[in-house]
Amino acid sequence: MKIAFIVWRFPVLSEAFILNQITGLIDRGHEVHIHPVNGLQKKNLVKSILLLKNITF
Repeated sequence: MKIAFIVWRFPVLSEAFILNQITGLIDRGHEVHIHPVNGLQKKNLVKSILLLKNITF
């Protein structure tokens, strides 16, 4: 299944639950795309580096 997350900014430490949802969906075999409206935050989360291929600006 193709799933898109449209978020204000990605990743945001205060919204770690979204990161957990995204990685869980990818682990289950879904095609996940992330669309941050306000750009990419600092790459301070290790999981976010693995998701860079899923982020579209």
